[in-house]
Amino acid sequence: MPQDADPKTEIRAIVFDLDGTLVDSVGDLTAALQDFLAPLGFPAFTDADIRRWMGTDADDIIAGLMADYAFDPGAAFDLAAAASDFLDFYDVYPHGCSVPFDGAAEVLRELTAAGLAIGVCTNKREALSRAILTDLGLIGWIGALAGCDTTDHKKPHPAPLLHVLDRLHIAPRNAIMVGDSINDILVGRASGTAYVVGADYGYPRRPEDLDGADYRIKTLTGLRALEKAWVVV
Repeated sequence: MPQDADPKTEIRAIVFDLDGTLVDSVGDLTAALQDFLAPLGFPAFTDADIRRWMGTDADDIIAGLMADYAFDPGAAFDLAAAASDFLDFYDVYPHGCSVPFDGAAEVLRELTAAGLAIGVCTNKREALSRAILTDLGLIGWIGALAGCDTTDHKKPHPAPLLHVLDRLHIAPRNAIMVGDSINDILVGRASGTAYVVGADYGYPRRPEDLDGADYRIKTLTGLRALEKAWVVV
């Protein structure tokens, strides 16, 4: 437990990031980007190429691929327009390669049974996030969800996380944010959550991106070891 943490803090909700925290979705993103960018002449790339850009915006990913492969799509190419078009394309792209991280259903079931409310705060669009959680059998434990289009802002701005907590009727001081990117650390801090947990098993751009977390876990099931430090019995 952090030295300045209040051991009497009662935790009533845990909010999770989606990609890289509850769900391993890199396969779907790679496939969708391949299909979308191939007609523009982009070279083939792999999950490993995309994994290093997970947690960033679509324009960052496309620009990163251009830099990685020294690819010039031509003067007529509009990066912002391509990124926007890709998000529309991705919304309806099959997501059959996305899978829950090991133990996701069990962890959500146990946390719910312990009386904790569960939320999801992601920078993926809300409708697609809900569809993925539904198809993977996880939506039943999710009491509130915010995507990048749910509020006027996206992470690391506090608005989407505060929206989730408002829907759960839980104050930030009684909540935990769990995520694998620096945006998750920043949104937890900006929203005033009691603790922030860094998911090392996900897609952090750099290991040091999660240095600001109160706790770090190597697997999703690692949350179980922390429950006694959080919940007042």
